[in-house]
Amino acid sequence: AGSQGPNDKNHVPLGLLYVGTELKKAGYDVKIHHLLPDEFSDGLKAMRARSPLWIGLSVLSGMTTYFAAQLSRQIKTELPGVPVLWGGHHASAVPLQCLGTSYIDYVIIGEGEHTAVEFSETLLRGGDLSKVQGLCWKTPDGQPYTNPARPLLEDLDTLDLDWELLNMVDYFGNYSGGYRNVAFFSSRGCPYHCTFCTTPSYTGKSFRAHSTEYVLRHLGYLKDRYGFNGVFFSDDNFMINRARGLEIIRRLASRGIAVNTLDVRINQLNEKVVKGFADAGANGVFYGFESGSDRILKLIRKDIQVEEIKAKAILLREHGVSAWASSIIGIPTETREEAYATIDLGMWLRDNLTHNSVVSNYRYMPLPKTKLLDLA
Repeated sequence: AGSQGPNDKNHVPLGLLYVGTELKKAGYDVKIHHLLPDEFSDGLKAMRARSPLWIGLSVLSGMTTYFAAQLSRQIKTELPGVPVLWGGHHASAVPLQCLGTSYIDYVIIGEGEHTAVEFSETLLRGGDLSKVQGLCWKTPDGQPYTNPARPLLEDLDTLDLDWELLNMVDYFGNYSGGYRNVAFFSSRGCPYHCTFCTTPSYTGKSFRAHSTEYVLRHLGYLKDRYGFNGVFFSDDNFMINRARGLEIIRRLASRGIAVNTLDVRINQLNEKVVKGFADAGANGVFYGFESGSDRILKLIRKDIQVEEIKAKAILLREHGVSAWASSIIGIPTETREEAYATIDLGMWLRDNLTHNSVVSNYRYMPLPKTKLLDLA
């Protein structure tokens, strides 16, 4: 954690949970630490007490990268000899840059569940690291070496989630509107091509989804055991398959579980979809409107225009569905006038979305391995 401060601790670390579950299934004793920077000291004490085979960090670009580097340096000082591995979006995008540091020993590129297990087996038994798909490592003379990539997993249902690897009571704080909410991935990948986004290079341009039964089983378990009666879907795009998305929302509602946010693109919203949200009790959607300039929207390949953004906001309001709408200031080539147009559109959305909606504006972050970074 670290990019948004304490708010990060409201969301279950799903990436680590997937990897941890596969390691546990393979017979390893796994401990997940979900740490803010001021918790590093206590976390390191707990790690030292376990004498781990290796320590892995899930790393996003930005402030999380900074704090992950801080923690990795401390691990190297306080747990000498314990390998440090980085995974996640940032490490996958720039693995050789990561391995160029003294405090990162290994990098896993892309989806890490099976790679983590194979890496652990190889490390434990002294096998050939060059044969572990998806692993980047250093030769004895310190040179970085990149193994062939691991193919994306087609059947996501073969991955389980062992929620008991986490203390779920820690996530009771994500409570609003009478709902105790939990974050959940129902799918991976996005076929769209926004020029600022790293998703296609990480989880692929194809859309791979858990079955509806898988989603219902896990969220039903969390409701029955811990009282989570609301879900924040963290998918890159929940509505790639509209029929599937609406079915999940309806069937969760019948189990007393409300969908309180899901990620969607504005061009996926129409009368049938939004009415389906409202009828099934989906309380909110998240979308990026990104800019108030049609030129910028075309530049970033968002495939929408300002008038459509406004029309879909009215549609959501008419059906009583709230929105978390976000935009970006500072996109390369943006003029002062275009920046003001984005602010103006945000103010218009504030006035025209439902009363409990949220409109946010963020500064552009040049993420590695994106088309917009090349332009910048």
